[in-house]
Amino acid sequence: MRKIHWSGIIAGFFILVAIVVFLRSIDHETTLEFQIRDRVSKAWVWDFTARLQSRTICGFYQSDSGILPYKFTSLKPGDWELIISAPSYETKTVPLKLKKGKNILIEPVEMDGYEIPDLNRFYTFVEPQGKDIIVELRPTGTDGKAIVNHPCIDLWIGCRVSVQMKDGVFVREPTEEGSFYGKELFKGNIQWEWDPSPGTVFRYHATIPGSKIAEHQAPYRVIDYFIIVMDTRKITKKELEELIERNLDISEPDKLKMFLDSHDNELDYFIHRNWNVPKY
Repeated sequence: MRKIHWSGIIAGFFILVAIVVFLRSIDHETTLEFQIRDRVSKAWVWDFTARLQSRTICGFYQSDSGILPYKFTSLKPGDWELIISAPSYETKTVPLKLKKGKNILIEPVEMDGYEIPDLNRFYTFVEPQGKDIIVELRPTGTDGKAIVNHPCIDLWIGCRVSVQMKDGVFVREPTEEGSFYGKELFKGNIQWEWDPSPGTVFRYHATIPGSKIAEHQAPYRVIDYFIIVMDTRKITKKELEELIERNLDISEPDKLKMFLDSHDNELDYFIHRNWNVPKY
């Protein structure tokens, strides 16, 4: 006759009850899942801090293929505020009504950057891509070092491409001394892109479209840039574009500087030049 081991059955029963209770506690644990992104780039926000109740989450790099979710656990239901801050971003406060169980913010919380901290100047480096010219913009601080992690500010970049001349003829080999401007081949606003890859040091890349650069037999060009960085707390992109449309002419740099200086509480501007850019 088979013996019944009651001690094993009882132990198994209690284990089963414990598992059920644990699973139910997980199902009813109050959590919040959310995403954070930069409003301009739609990419991750560097060095943000999210606070909710007594809990804190910090975020740095994420994937270049899209933003990832974060999750608070062991929360209390009710009316609360999610507070998110990051260097050189406006602090964001999101009112919440947490229900018991799983809570998800459907739309990402968007952060508004207002400055590139300690920005002193931009360096520009060019390389050909077919007939286009790709421009890498490198922000640097007052200490002369690269500014690596910063908000994605919606830059306005004016550009002028001219023939490089010296002694009344086209420049035939790289030189700056004695060079001057010849015929203007392109003038206008150029578009930029933001690279969110974690391994990238300089994230701004602009394109001068080759289809808009006039053909010319001169071997070298000189490229001027006027880079405008607006403080979004004081001026909107629409207001900036209206100011630019009325007043901006990069062919007259002295007048341009005078105009931009009159708005120094709303924006910063940077002028840079690339001599000896070969014809591609």
